[in-house]
Amino acid sequence: MYLYLHIKKDLTKKRAGSRKKEQVSRKKRAGSRKKSRRSQEESRKSQEESGKSQEEQEVARREQEVARREQEVARREQEVARRER
Repeated sequence: MYLYLHIKKDLTKKRAGSRKKEQVSRKKRAGSRKKSRRSQEESRKSQEESGKSQEEQEVARREQEVARREQEVARREQEVARRER
């Protein structure tokens, strides 16, 4: 009987310990989930910003191209005007 109670007591202790371990692991998992969510949001924000900067670069490049074409057209018009004189 004594041995039986001792074994039963040990089992309940172990169970209580495992419950505590489960709580700790649950907390850890929740923390890691929070961290991963936060890092995902940060990466998404940085990607959006880099996307914006890429778009701005694209717009600037197009504007430069348009300006260069306009200069070329103006130069050709001057050449035509010189030839007519």
